[in-house]
Amino acid sequence: MKHMLRTAILIVAAMVSSALILAGLFEVVRNVNLYGKGVADFVVKEEIQALLFHPTQKAIEEFPFLKDTYTDADAVAIFANFETAFFQKNVIGTGAIVGPYLIETSDTNVLSFVKQQEEPLSADATFTALKKHKGTNQWTYLPSSSLPSSTTILSRILRAMLIARSDAIAVSYTEDNITVQHPDTQSSISAPTSIPNMPGAFLELRFGNAQASFLTLLENLSAQDAVVFEALLSSTLSYFGEGISFRYDLLPLLEKPSSMQISTSGETVNVLLSGSSNDALQLQSILDRLHTTYERSLPTSTITKRILDKRFSSIDMRHNANSIEQNQYTKDGWLIRSTQLKGSTTGLATATRQNFFLITTTRAAIAHAMENQKSAAVRSTAQMTFDLSKLPLLLTDMANTQKDITNTFGTGTLNIISHHDGKIRSITIGSSRIPLQLLDLLR
Repeated sequence: MKHMLRTAILIVAAMVSSALILAGLFEVVRNVNLYGKGVADFVVKEEIQALLFHPTQKAIEEFPFLKDTYTDADAVAIFANFETAFFQKNVIGTGAIVGPYLIETSDTNVLSFVKQQEEPLSADATFTALKKHKGTNQWTYLPSSSLPSSTTILSRILRAMLIARSDAIAVSYTEDNITVQHPDTQSSISAPTSIPNMPGAFLELRFGNAQASFLTLLENLSAQDAVVFEALLSSTLSYFGEGISFRYDLLPLLEKPSSMQISTSGETVNVLLSGSSNDALQLQSILDRLHTTYERSLPTSTITKRILDKRFSSIDMRHNANSIEQNQYTKDGWLIRSTQLKGSTTGLATATRQNFFLITTTRAAIAHAMENQKSAAVRSTAQMTFDLSKLPLLLTDMANTQKDITNTFGTGTLNIISHHDGKIRSITIGSSRIPLQLLDLLR
């Protein structure tokens, strides 16, 4: 009986020991698995307001409530009510330990958000795409839901351009620039690397497909903002004639790589469009319509005022069909046409060679554009350079919009460059305003 009891005790002891050993092994395996996890494995998407990886001073300045010492972190998580968790890997300290990270928090209650998750942020498709693109570089993950509400037409246009309809973005910072990225699988082509030279241009735009970019931007705006934005563009291009439609006359010409430049001579604003078309016949048809519409917008009457007997005035109004000058000639394989008032230095001038075209407001600009080219510094799908000191020339009756742009970007040169690799769209903004901060741009 004693032998049987001793045997039973030994069996139970062995079973308990085995269970303890197995539990220990499970805990070791669990810790090993946790040690290989990243910060995004310990939080969920709905809890995160922002997640800063390897934050620099510039990244931290985006959030004034963060401490400068956070530049030592592997990551900083920002939760609701601006509570924070500071993650450092492979260091010894007095904070809580989760996986390979020592965690310091602004409030101990935040630790309830930082733990092994069943559906972590790391499993989110948008986060995964952004992280794969950013790798171990400095970047900030921002859910779209945590971005401020846009209060001006400018900020809403920027929001539509930078974020589109993505549920989250990646933001990175250099000394003068901000780069915003979001997943985008739409096809895209490169902007031209060489365009006609327009001396003194204060605004330069290059597009791979301006038509697609414009229509996509409109889709991401509210109906009201879309109308306002299109009106702004139409006002800018009214120099080609009041009866010319941006959407129906000019935009169809900008489906392939193209450019737009604007310069000034005294109080005269000059515009130059360049690009190409797949259909030479359609191109000629559009240019015919432009010249016809522009001709109809020109005055064909002359008004003469006379003083009779030093007391009475007489006004003589007569139709003069010869007040409009039209020319057509060829040079170096280009077909050049112009329509303008006699004696005027501005009007509508176009040039075509095969499927390439130039459209401008002066014949002098056409001649210079045909003979001179300039190259882009970087390859892109779209880019803009804008001397903001010339802003009043384009927005003559829009003082509030001028003020919003100046407050947002300063008064120096604004540069915007868009890249697209087929999966991620990257838009870099640089201006004279330092620091340039994304959350301020979107307010």
